[in-house]
Order: sequence, then structure tokens, then C-alpha cells
Amino acid sequence: MQAIKPHAVLTTNYDTLLESIFSDHAVVIGQSALKGMPFAVGEIFKFHGCVNDIEQIILTSEDYETFYKKKKFIAARLLSLFNEHPMLIVGYGANDPNVQAILSDIDEALALPGSLIENIYFVEYDAEAEAKTSLPIEKLIQIEDNRSVRVKLVVTSDLEWVFKAFKSPDNLNSIPPSIMRAILARSYELVRSDIPRTKLDVDFDFLERKLENQDEFAQLFGITTVNDASTISAKFPYSITELGKKLGGNSWHLADKLMKMIKADTGVDIKESDSRFQHMVKVNNSKFHKYSDDAFDLLKKVQAAGHCETEWLEDT
Repeated sequence: MQAIKPHAVLTTNYDTLLESIFSDHAVVIGQSALKGMPFAVGEIFKFHGCVNDIEQIILTSEDYETFYKKKKFIAARLLSLFNEHPMLIVGYGANDPNVQAILSDIDEALALPGSLIENIYFVEYDAEAEAKTSLPIEKLIQIEDNRSVRVKLVVTSDLEWVFKAFKSPDNLNSIPPSIMRAILARSYELVRSDIPRTKLDVDFDFLERKLENQDEFAQLFGITTVNDASTISAKFPYSITELGKKLGGNSWHLADKLMKMIKADTGVDIKESDSRFQHMVKVNNSKFHKYSDDAFDLLKKVQAAGHCETEWLEDT
């Protein structure tokens, strides 16, 4: 089971068996599962609580009633996981209300009644499976509102081969989930690409050391530090639209008109290069110009005078 390297493990059990199997996974208990990033990598989500935190255990009928009122939030987060990863349902019966509730919400979101949900695999134990000449490969599960969903079915008397079939690629086997969580937690956006099929030789001790220091982490990826980005944002707080409105216009046109006046009078295009007036920010393939208070003061001066003098552009 460890070899699967699951992106996330979801359970309604109270015990700590999964923690002993996935020792490098973080544990998220009860209502904490409704907060933060959608099912971050390397986490065990215990929706009904845990013996290690009895305050969050869902046990009484009142507890379950409150839980089911919030299950839509859990389903919404589950969908984000389901869209990118296969789901393996192990240890639950088809009549389990938790399974039925989640599948019901997924079916409702997909809006494809009667269609096979391709990446959900329901594992069903049958001690006589090896002796049978044919086994079903799909399962119809009854859900809410007299509806049903079709999922892929794996019938087996031996779970070992099932877990091996879902095993992570060899090039990801040695990556500690804690490192992957740290990278994701420090990233504003994760851009996914195809996983390389060749073996990767990576010094994870080195990577872990880099993760301990924010600046070194940023340098590892060849990007600016958060402090640098914050400084630039503070020094150049205005978009051209904000600049135009601050000058009394309705949009960007007034600021643009004044910049063209500056270019006509002095030959200097303040949007052309970084200066004390503007800074160009690149996001993926897009470029954005941000402007400073100096730029506002300059444009205000040009607006009042009706022209621009070259010395007004000189550094002070």
C-alpha cells in the first residue's frame, strides 16, 4: 500500500492504522479538512475524527447531522482531487452512506447520468475470486434520490496485486511527501506538466535543506524572493488604469494621453524601460506595467502645465 504514494488518503475511521502505514503523511482531522488548499499532497484526511483528538470525533446522531450539512463542502474539495487523480475505494461496502453521499455529489457535478465514471475504482473482496472464470468489471451503486452511478470494479481475493497496479512511477518513489507538501505550501500556483518517464537522480537531503530557508528556496527555482516582490509592489503600486483614475479620469486613457505628451515633448517613452516611474512585471507570457508615486507626480505636473520639460524626467 505504501508503494502507491497516494496524493491523499481519505478515511472515516478513528484509529491510527493509516498513520503507521503512511508515516510521512500529515494528518488533517475533522473540520480542519474544510480549510486550506484542496487536499494537499501527502495528507491523511480523517473526516469523522481521530482517537488522538476526541473533541472532533463524530459519534452521536447530532454530530452526524452537522457533518452531513457540510458534506457539500467536502465533496467540492474532493472534486478537485478527483479531476486529476484516480480514486481507489477500499474497505467500504457499496451501501456505506459515506461512499454513497460522495458519489452522489460527484455524479451531480458531472451531470452525465448513466455514464461510467472512468477514474473511480471500487475494490470488492471475494475469497473465491481466483476460482471464478469471469468477474464483473463495473459496479452499479445506488446513491441519493433513487439515482445510481457506474464505477469500475476490481474483484479480488488478494489486495497485494491491486496496490502494485496503482503503484507510483519509480521516478517518484523516493520523493518524501513532506518535501512535496513544503514545495506546494510555498507556491502560489502549481503548473502541472507530464511526469518524466526516465529515472530522476535527485539529492533530497539538499532539497530539504533548501526548503528550510525561504530565500534559498526561491533561488533554487531561479525566482525572486517574496520580500523583493513585496518591495517592488510597494514602490510601484498603480496600474495604468489606477493611475488614470487617480489623475481624475474614468479609466486608463488620461494617463496614456499624458505619457504620449511626454514622449512627443521629450522623446522619452516612460513605458519603454524600468525607471523610477515604472516597472514592468512579467507573469508567464504576459507583461504588465506598474507605476510609482513619482509617475503620478510627473503626470500631474504635465497635466497642469500642458507640456513636459526634459529636466522633469531627471533623477532627483
